[in-house]
Amino acid sequence: MCRDRFLLSAGAAAVLLALLVPAGAAAYDFRLVPSVAVREEYNNNLFFSQTDREDDWLLTVSPGVDASWKTERSEAGFGARLEWQNYNENSDLDATDYSVSGRFTHRLSTEFRLSGTGEFRRESRPDRHFEEAGQVDFSENDRYDFGTALEWILSEKTTATASYSFEYLDYPEELARDSRLHTAGLGIMRSLPVSTGTTKARMNLSYSRGDYENETTDSYTLTVGVFRSLHELWSVQVNAGAMHTRVEFEEGTGLESSSGTGFAGDASVMYTGERATATFALSHGLSPSFGSSGASLRTSATLGVERRFLHDISASFSAGYYRNSSDPGEYSTEEIDERSFRLRPGIRWKQSKYLSFDASYQYSRVDYRLTGTRAEQSVVYAGATLSYPLFDE
Repeated sequence: MCRDRFLLSAGAAAVLLALLVPAGAAAYDFRLVPSVAVREEYNNNLFFSQTDREDDWLLTVSPGVDASWKTERSEAGFGARLEWQNYNENSDLDATDYSVSGRFTHRLSTEFRLSGTGEFRRESRPDRHFEEAGQVDFSENDRYDFGTALEWILSEKTTATASYSFEYLDYPEELARDSRLHTAGLGIMRSLPVSTGTTKARMNLSYSRGDYENETTDSYTLTVGVFRSLHELWSVQVNAGAMHTRVEFEEGTGLESSSGTGFAGDASVMYTGERATATFALSHGLSPSFGSSGASLRTSATLGVERRFLHDISASFSAGYYRNSSDPGEYSTEEIDERSFRLRPGIRWKQSKYLSFDASYQYSRVDYRLTGTRAEQSVVYAGATLSYPLFDE
């Protein structure tokens, strides 16, 4: 069954990408890059235990391939990767994760552009959602993510966008935790006249529907914002507005519902230099809660910095703080109150065009405020990645 899902997803992505390049169309650029990554890591708390820690060594081997096409009007890509995980002492945890993805952009006319992405992932690591949400998930799941957007250039200064995305989390061993999230949005952006830099005003309206076990959430969000390029190195983006949510859940033999209105928004500051890049981002809104059934109100602050010191050596640092919360029956059937933090410094040596080595350390922490307990984890990584373009036309 797992193999059939993998082959079905890979086949669907390949067919989609083949259709994007009409027969006889000349490809201006075609790339096919196979790769393999090998990583050894030491984990001092495999299960994010709050009391009895269990440590182990883990060897991960990840072969993969990435292909991309580019024609006069279209761009498309396909990627696939396997991840063999071999534990030194806990062999019962050995697993094979994998992913397959596709992406495309097609210019329908001078005014319209269509784009889309799709990905399937088999995931088993407990910390796989930590960088995204600051949450731990101990159950294996299959994850499907699809999205499409239509961009309409209304004028030289104004652009409108319609989008739709779908996310499905399938837990083979815990059917009660399956979830589906549909999101549709409309946005408009307009360039503003300024003397220096670039300034764009934007407005976005979105609707999300989350289907969880014994619970359904409907969320409407309206935000207005601005993007400002201060100069060629710095840029700032801010979006702020209101979110109205209605939740319907099973209570006893009947249905109960609740609704409320609150703040939603995000902000980011970006730096892009010749030798360094940095991003600091804030966000607040309703998101699926990994590790439990339902959604949670998530507030996050993340930082990512990368600096190249020599031609072939670079260092990176990332950190994040997350707050996930929900009262019983508010966004989730169970109460959630968690605070999470992570940091990861790392170094990378690009030995050649095809071979690179990297090492990093990651510290993660979760405070479970309902029980007054804390789980901490430290992981040390070291690995190498080899990639080689078979041809590049």
